[in-house]
Amino acid sequence: MKFLRYFIVATLAIILLLFTVSYIVWLGYPKTYLNIYVLDKTVPDFKYEKHRALFWVLNNARIVKSNGKSYKIGHDYYGFHPLRSISDYQYDIKRILLEQIDSISDVYDVAYYADTRGVYFNEWFKGFRRSGENSVIEGGLNQNDYLLLKTMKEKGKLIIGEFGILGTPTSDLISYKTELLFNIHATGWWVRYFHSLDSNNVEIPYHVIERYKAEHGGKWPFTGEGIILTNNSTTLVLEPKKHLNVNYPKLVTDENFRATFQLPSNIDFTGWFEIIVPGDSVSVVANFQLNLTSEGDSLVKSYGLSSIFPAIVVDHPGRIRTCYFAGDFASNSLPSLFTQMANSRKWLKGITSNKQKLFFQNYYFPFMEKLLKTYAIEIKNNKLNP
Repeated sequence: MKFLRYFIVATLAIILLLFTVSYIVWLGYPKTYLNIYVLDKTVPDFKYEKHRALFWVLNNARIVKSNGKSYKIGHDYYGFHPLRSISDYQYDIKRILLEQIDSISDVYDVAYYADTRGVYFNEWFKGFRRSGENSVIEGGLNQNDYLLLKTMKEKGKLIIGEFGILGTPTSDLISYKTELLFNIHATGWWVRYFHSLDSNNVEIPYHVIERYKAEHGGKWPFTGEGIILTNNSTTLVLEPKKHLNVNYPKLVTDENFRATFQLPSNIDFTGWFEIIVPGDSVSVVANFQLNLTSEGDSLVKSYGLSSIFPAIVVDHPGRIRTCYFAGDFASNSLPSLFTQMANSRKWLKGITSNKQKLFFQNYYFPFMEKLLKTYAIEIKNNKLNP
């Protein structure tokens, strides 16, 4: 018994030592100074999942504000801010005003629009029916959000948009004007893999199941894993073996681009993504791919779709100033414990097999770290050599 107690104490001491050494090494990382304007209107709780991965990268890579302070996940963003205690249903909304656009676009180096789906009445005020009162409290891009993005682009600054900012509740006009900034067109189709297609899976949007039932005699016959493709009028369900040779969508990256950013050639992607059409003057540097059977291929083609969809669209691969992620890249539930530790991504790899977290570790992190640090160097060089 005494030996076991000594063993536990020694093990805890070793773990504490490793954490301490890793933290000290992390403190030695050089700081990168960038002012980043983050917009996230989909924050129904204190998990901050829709911009969590971005802040994880910022804090772990020591990308800090111009004053040298670290980014705080619950503070340093515009959008919906829940207030404690959440049981009181109190919230604040941090918006940009029209008269602030010019000055803010001068202060910030980067604009990152993470999510604007918003927070809805029946999500915030718990207890209402899932299909009931569903008006948005705060959501969608507004005119000022668009104007800031446009102004920053005109000033040659880096703008990044992500899946969902062009859809409901963003108005058609604002969506169209924002599409022009990124030189893309959103078709309205959304796609996602689900580990379970059972109707009790709360991750499947209620209206998706109801729409399918309306089209198929009130039936939803699915229980296993699969991929859903949906728009405002149609829902398609792809099942393993019948429609899919490989159950997961793959994110496949251009060879030259992945060499620059040290990315894998392909990786499983299990989050939401949208089907977009790129313009002529932009570059598609990564695609989502579905590995379909002949039956699956015939099914998607009958709706005017294919098995390959643009995933990352940039203006210039060698000098990125506009970047659009057609997938839900920054959404994650990563623990914050490891952010202030050296080599923490390796630690995470050892404790998880979750595909969403593996995507963050192997793809999103190296891409965002390289993109932001390269851009920061360009800014610094421009200031030294005006």
